[in-house]
Amino acid sequence: GTVQIEGLAPGSLQGDRIYTEYFAALRNGFSDFDLSDCPDLGPVLFALAARAEGESVFHHCGRLRIKESDRIECMRQELEKLGCAMYAEGDTVRIRGIADWHEPVVLSGHNDHRIVMALSVLACAKDIPLLITGAEAVRKSYPDFFRDLAVTGAEVKEV
Repeated sequence: GTVQIEGLAPGSLQGDRIYTEYFAALRNGFSDFDLSDCPDLGPVLFALAARAEGESVFHHCGRLRIKESDRIECMRQELEKLGCAMYAEGDTVRIRGIADWHEPVVLSGHNDHRIVMALSVLACAKDIPLLITGAEAVRKSYPDFFRDLAVTGAEVKEV
């Protein structure tokens, strides 16, 4: 469906402002991304790349290893559970979609709010449930994340 986001400043100096361009590029099959100015987008971009055709390449990802978790390794572990190949070499990450799970899968949030949110977005891609352990980590930055995700039509259950 359609999601409308209000209050964003297109002229912002925030590096993450590039998300609209990168999300659209993934949807259109573009595959080469520079995360040097927007490392916090890494997990959600990796999740979206897991559902995209072909291979997506992300450069300048090294800072993702020194966040609340090693976000590269954590996303690799979780995407692998969903049948997606993710490789990291130096500062570069390569993801070969398409994650296409056929039964419920238990994923770990690795006590990292951005990992939990990225996996939650990926969980919306299919009607097969994903259980994310440690999902309470979203409280760090976005306590109403699951409530807001449900507003978009996602089925969210606390277990």
